[in-house]
Amino acid sequence: MAVLLLFFILNLFITVHSEKKDLLYSFITTILYFSCTVLISNELLSVFHAINVYSISTLWIGLNLLLVFMNMKNNKINSSNVQWILKEKWMNFQIGFRILLILTVLIFILLFVQGVIYPPNNWDSMAYHMPRISEWIAHGSFNNFQTHILRQLYQPCFSEYVMMQLQILTGSDVFNNSAQLFFHLFAAITAYAICKELGFSKKQQVFAFILTFLLPEGLLEATSTQNDIFHGFFLLTTIYFTVKIIKENNTKDYLFLGISVGLAFLSKAIAFLYFPITGAFIASYIIYKYVQTKKNQYITNALLTLSVIVIINAPHSFRNFDFSGDIRGTSKEESKDYINEEVTFSNTISIAVKNIGLHLDPLFIGNTGNILIEKFHVITGIDINKKGTNVFDSKFTCNPGWKNHEDTQPNFLHLLLIIGSIGLIIGMLMKKDKFKTDKLVIVLLVHTMLQFILFCALLSWEPWNTRLHIPLFYAIVPVIVIGFQFKFFSKIYTGIIFLLFIQAFYIIVTNYSREFIHIDKQNSEIGITENRYKKYFTNQPQLYTEYNYLTEQLRRNKIHKIGLIIHNDSWEYPLYTKLNMFEIQPVHLFVENYTKSIAPAKIKPECIISNTKNHTSINYKKKEYVNSTPTNQFIWLYLPKNQSNKIKC
Repeated sequence: MAVLLLFFILNLFITVHSEKKDLLYSFITTILYFSCTVLISNELLSVFHAINVYSISTLWIGLNLLLVFMNMKNNKINSSNVQWILKEKWMNFQIGFRILLILTVLIFILLFVQGVIYPPNNWDSMAYHMPRISEWIAHGSFNNFQTHILRQLYQPCFSEYVMMQLQILTGSDVFNNSAQLFFHLFAAITAYAICKELGFSKKQQVFAFILTFLLPEGLLEATSTQNDIFHGFFLLTTIYFTVKIIKENNTKDYLFLGISVGLAFLSKAIAFLYFPITGAFIASYIIYKYVQTKKNQYITNALLTLSVIVIINAPHSFRNFDFSGDIRGTSKEESKDYINEEVTFSNTISIAVKNIGLHLDPLFIGNTGNILIEKFHVITGIDINKKGTNVFDSKFTCNPGWKNHEDTQPNFLHLLLIIGSIGLIIGMLMKKDKFKTDKLVIVLLVHTMLQFILFCALLSWEPWNTRLHIPLFYAIVPVIVIGFQFKFFSKIYTGIIFLLFIQAFYIIVTNYSREFIHIDKQNSEIGITENRYKKYFTNQPQLYTEYNYLTEQLRRNKIHKIGLIIHNDSWEYPLYTKLNMFEIQPVHLFVENYTKSIAPAKIKPECIISNTKNHTSINYKKKEYVNSTPTNQFIWLYLPKNQSNKIKC
């Protein structure tokens, strides 16, 4: 049933595209239309508590039939058009480019297979990405619920909206990892399109695609259920439509700009740090053009963009405000560990250097990053571990110990290319050489650097910041390929591209959490030959035995009403994966955070699960639940006293 979504995208693309429209423009707008369809359909179904397999299946079948009927009626569906497009694009590529694209397809296939073989298994997925989907399906809506894990409510939710559709259509999480893979591909196509708009050569456009797709951190996260790639894609579409607006000033592009920014906010909270810079650039341009031309069109178009951003985020923001009194859904206490205590020049420089340091060691080979960053702080007299500049006041290190992991993978070669390209541009400006490409590439460079500076000024350094850098690496790709216009640099960069391919294959097959090939001390002890349930625990193998025993009892006894007493970053999702996903009814008990103001669910738990209380028994609503696993170390199962002897073990 998941194929319904791909079929819809194909049908929608045929509907949107015509011979008069640019192929890339049609494709990017198609993905935005698809994203809006997912968002609108989810929110409407939520209003009627109709988030279920019947409603969602009917929705996509109906939409596909409608598009097929429209396309057949307008004679848009015919094989000759598709064959012409593929042949035209393929024949324009030289043999070297064809080889690169074939290699890219092979990598895509490897990533897809990897994402299917392994279930979601990173920490955030277990704690909030996936459990919130289970809660939504149980409630049939996105209404707020009491929870020990606040992130299940307030965090932006678009990536989970897409994954929820996939999960409901397939009845499992088998394709949930693939959502980011496809958006990673879409991001690479958008980078290609941006370079085309900037006037780059065909060679530079293809290299932009490959550089984006082969980003090491992106390759690892493309088989996970994190959301940085979603955010990165919408940042790229924002850049794309900004360039289109500057060149053509088409009202429709302001609409797509609003959709891009709105969905970026709905995908990742960090967008609120990246997009003020983007907004400032766009606002400056609009004000300049209005003053220059006195045309009200610029103001009305800007209002259109703002309106779309607000409309897209209104439902989620309202739900956040409803339970917390803040549209962000967070409190000062919740976010204080991640925000710099003091924004100063020295703190910003220190954090910026430490963030760059995360990318200095290729595949964590050597200790160059630590040596250089520590020497910099010694020379400048800045305390590398100054209180408030490192998350949780942790000690700085470029090698956090997670080898080839999606939370920490360095983008070493990309960093070298960025440094080289910036040096090249500065040299060209000093010599007053004329660029052979659009001057907007300079604006893009300044824009991305300012985003990075704001990121470092406001956020504490974290060892897992490399994944938060994905959107910035995406955005700066058009700057990197500037060097391809020079014969000497083109040869060097071409060699680096093939190094990136070699690196990509190595990164994929030895992925710490989702390996194809096991390397001792570099991969999780839980590998590809283990059963699917065990693969949920590649990042926390010590939890497997107790979770497996506990969930087997739930499965055998068909227990679906589960009471939870857990800490605020628990692995909740693996408790549900052996059960019928459409029958699970979780309820968080004895909640002490500010979600306790939400009306509690009217569910009488058939058991209680806790990773915070190892007691003999727990009383809940005048009913006693007895601990059936008192010797466990991590998690405990409590069963009703009068029924515990009837439970099959």
